[in-house]
Amino acid sequence: MSFDLATFASQCHVNDPGLFVQQAEKLRDIVLDVNNSFNLTRITDPVEFMVKHIADSLAIGKMFPDEIMQAKEVADLGCGGGFPTLVLACAYPHIHVTGIDSTGKKVRFVQETAEKLGLSNVSTVHARVEELNRKKEFMHKFDIVTARAVAQGRILAKYASNFPSSKGAFIFYKTPGQAAEDLETLNWQCSDSYELPLNMGTRVFLYHKLG
Repeated sequence: MSFDLATFASQCHVNDPGLFVQQAEKLRDIVLDVNNSFNLTRITDPVEFMVKHIADSLAIGKMFPDEIMQAKEVADLGCGGGFPTLVLACAYPHIHVTGIDSTGKKVRFVQETAEKLGLSNVSTVHARVEELNRKKEFMHKFDIVTARAVAQGRILAKYASNFPSSKGAFIFYKTPGQAAEDLETLNWQCSDSYELPLNMGTRVFLYHKLG
């Protein structure tokens, strides 16, 4: 069981799919190695990892190509083990990604892994999002504010309400069920659903564009 990550990366508008695959494989090896002592993911099968973490994180480039190609600053709320922070930084070197998490060990892991991958376009912040939302240096800074497997959309939207630029967007990774629940309290939009490679799950994006 395998899939062609390079082809998928091309569909997601990655300029150098070959290099991206090399970095993705190195990222996988680092995460799974560290996972033996620090629980970062329950997904340990190498192929499943590449689909459910790498391809899933990368899918925003396929579904929102204009936003990704035009973005300069991206915030990832609750960056955890580095998904999508590290994947987006590998795939789109023109973007600077700020990974934010309230767990110090996870923030350190993401920063150290970015250095191992030679990524100069990653910054990390150890803080709660709602605290940063009140700080001037984070207000209206980001072209895209994203989050994956973190919390309900309405909570994230409230906590990071000041993050997007005047023409920025919130774009959250969701399952269809999660999005349907969020849309009960958020007047946002939901993307078309799409299938992860190898039929490993159905996903959507919940989004709100300011500009």
